[in-house]
Amino acid sequence: MNSIFKTGTIFKTWTRISRNIGIQSHKNPIFSRILLAASLCFLSAVIAWSAFSGSYTTLTTPRAFMYLILASIMLVLLAFCAIFGVCKVSPSESLRILVAILIPALLIVIPLQNQDSMNSGFDKYAGGRAIAIKSFQNYKNPQGLDSKNRVITISDDDFGTWYDEIDHNLERYKGYEVIVNGFISKSNSLTSKQFYVARHLMSCCILDMSPFGFVGELSDAASSKKYSSQIKEHQWVRVHARIDVGKIGKQENQRMGVILKIYKMSEVDPPIGYFYRP
Repeated sequence: MNSIFKTGTIFKTWTRISRNIGIQSHKNPIFSRILLAASLCFLSAVIAWSAFSGSYTTLTTPRAFMYLILASIMLVLLAFCAIFGVCKVSPSESLRILVAILIPALLIVIPLQNQDSMNSGFDKYAGGRAIAIKSFQNYKNPQGLDSKNRVITISDDDFGTWYDEIDHNLERYKGYEVIVNGFISKSNSLTSKQFYVARHLMSCCILDMSPFGFVGELSDAASSKKYSSQIKEHQWVRVHARIDVGKIGKQENQRMGVILKIYKMSEVDPPIGYFYRP
């Protein structure tokens, strides 16, 4: 509600200002060039602020950083072109240009100033903290791996790295015990007994944020009876399981892959952050 109120107030003020701007633009064509340059510099400053403050990671992955910097620089160059008359604009076009620049600037600033309200749903746990999925080859001493006892304890920030490693080297880790945190995510493509132990993955921007992770199922009838009540959509859990190979999905769309045979489960506080592939 606060962001809606702020937006409405800004646009009411903007309507009054724009009338005066329109009058001034018709009286003085040079004013139009100054106005265009100032508007471009304003949008450039907004983009640069979101990049250097790190707040842009609420809306997109860190891969966008260099593109934002380049966009900011290009807008400044366009502003210089406008002020020296290279980019000419008629007085009647001033208002349209201002609106075209104001809208994207507001779309950047307002959500980033109201992150709490924007992330009020389930995805609030992803926050604006971006976690890169690192290559397992970069770890000389893999964290959480106990080869002697055949146990893998996956920390919250290593979820993505371990997911890729186990998925690509299933035969190496088959039979290992694994302890991992994630949220329950159900899918129509899985059987009624299967679900994902997942985390958030952002491929490009916040609109494509989706769950990714291990397919899990309760290991036996005793486990099903004890823990079935905890298998709720978006419930955060810590699972103790054995890594196995099995059939994933319904019969019409079945494949072989990693399955966590869960023998112990407990509720856990959600970690903060989403994963992305650098």
